Amino acid sequence: MRVLIVDDSRMARLMLRNAVESLGHETLVACDGQQAWDMLVSTGADVVVSDWMMPGLEGPELCRRVRAQQDGSYTYFILLTTLADRRYALEGMEAGADDYLPKPLDVGELQLRLIAAQRITQLHKELLERDTHLRYLAGTDPLTGLPNRTLFLNHLEQGLARADRNARPVSVLFLDLDNFKVINDSLGHQGGDLLLVEIARRIRG
Repeated sequence: MRVLIVDDSRMARLMLRNAVESLGHETLVACDGQQAWDMLVSTGADVVVSDWMMPGLEGPELCRRVRAQQDGSYTYFILLTTLADRRYALEGMEAGADDYLPKPLDVGELQLRLIAAQRITQLHKELLERDTHLRYLAGTDPLTGLPNRTLFLNHLEQGLARADRNARPVSVLFLDLDNFKVINDSLGHQGGDLLLVEIARRIRG
């Protein structure tokens, strides 16, 4: 996994990095919440292990930003803090954190959290891939791989709306296959299917 470590203490960052890498994970390191956010936007991460109290953007607010993303991915978020009162743990969870670890760091406890993080992020990736595949199947003709009627009408509606907003023309190409019935009658439906597949390939090209 790619783990983003966020802490304003250089020593804490070094300890966390050594611990995470000793457990076999890739690390990214940020010295404050804003730098961490910029790194998440540019490169992403599977897990964030973030200090709570930092100058500028603190851990809970960083977590809220992560949870507000709508790209379909999931980042497991662990808050790390010296604040011992359980009210802070509850506040962190309400901000969207998945887990909470007290300082000083216990490597064994961190390992347990990362095992859980790996399972959950992997599950989210599988669900996202399945959802993407189902969306593809729902909008695609299974024979030709071209968009089906539902997706075509959706694209047409969007295209017309965009053309209206920008005061620009929109074009639609309508194709008819002459004598297609003759192909089916002489070569059978399998021959007709092969022809449709080839025509679709040329249209895409």
